[in-house]
Amino acid sequence: MAKKNIREINDVGLENIKGFAKKGARADTSNCVSTGHLLLDLGIHFGVHSLDGLDLNDLEGYDPKKPLGLPFSRVTEFFGESGSGKTSLALRVVGNAQKMGHSCLWIDAEHSFSESLAKLNGVDLDELYFSDSYASMEVILDNIKEGIKNGVKVIVLDSIAGLIPSKRQEEGAEQQLPAIRARLLSENIPDIAALTAEHGCLLILINQTRKNIGVMFGDDTVTVGGATIPFFASVRIRFTKRGGVDSLIFVEDQTMSTGKRFVGRESGMFVFKNRFAKPVLDPATGKNVTFSIPIYYEPFFPNIDEIAFEAARQFKLVSIRKGIYTFNGVTGTKEDILNSINEKDNLEKLISELLKLSKETNVTLSPEILTYSSNSKKAKKAKPSITDVKNVVLSEKEKVDSNFELTDGE
Repeated sequence: MAKKNIREINDVGLENIKGFAKKGARADTSNCVSTGHLLLDLGIHFGVHSLDGLDLNDLEGYDPKKPLGLPFSRVTEFFGESGSGKTSLALRVVGNAQKMGHSCLWIDAEHSFSESLAKLNGVDLDELYFSDSYASMEVILDNIKEGIKNGVKVIVLDSIAGLIPSKRQEEGAEQQLPAIRARLLSENIPDIAALTAEHGCLLILINQTRKNIGVMFGDDTVTVGGATIPFFASVRIRFTKRGGVDSLIFVEDQTMSTGKRFVGRESGMFVFKNRFAKPVLDPATGKNVTFSIPIYYEPFFPNIDEIAFEAARQFKLVSIRKGIYTFNGVTGTKEDILNSINEKDNLEKLISELLKLSKETNVTLSPEILTYSSNSKKAKKAKPSITDVKNVVLSEKEKVDSNFELTDGE
């Protein structure tokens, strides 16, 4: 009896500490914003490694009326090598958040914002709060806190490596200031993470990687800014730039001398840390799965049928049982369904239905679907050659070299 009385007194006491404790521990991850890629969204929420043969009805808690993706009230980190798609995916998240009616802030600490890339990924530039001020790291971190407090729902900082501490701005270039950025992040990220949880804000921190000198085995890279962000980020996605012929995306274009035009590339995305689902592992090998996600540099519609097919699966317009798909009275393999979608005006009808369902729910559609019309030019995908790959690599190298045209003695 004495123990029961103590328990009752403790409960009353805790409930009287307003705003500090409540009965029942529930992490609300129902409010999310899509990455624009169904496989990546399912990987974050359910640990799904592949869409092939997957029946969404088998996923406990899956609801086609609820958006998947990155959860609000959390810190997310995108990190990886240069040109691997970090900014493109962040822009797509911002575009989806705007379609849900949320206000978004983009902090361009690298001073490299691209309007065309933002529009391509569905961002409404007129409604986007934007900052590319040459402000110190301390000022930027303080303004992030103020933005969260004032109701901004998605904040993107591009990037951690672009933050310049005030001490660095004041001192000469030769002055050594070891770990000053890491110390400032260690002092401020815990506070920022608490504010995101309190105000329901999604903070995306884009980060670069550096070679970790002296590492002989395992991962020889390290992110900028110390260990604070990896600890406080609830989701961390690692990006890699894939090489080889099949990683580059070309379309047929007779105006080009080669008859092909380079429009994008496949990027590798690996859910490095995830507090909301099990690790994404290949059941056959037990190894971590890296998703292959297309990153485009200009409007591209050759795979609009596959994008619409995935969206139809998300809304359960396409069902699957024992590896056999069913859609609009057609039963068969994925290729059979895609052939049916491409017949006559079936694609336009499907996209019209998807737009209707999107308005009825809070689930956003990809920019490819939203900007598609029956008059859209559907270029055919072209297979790149080794020469095409070399030309792309040389072109990217020339862009880098043009920024460093130094002569001997300079």
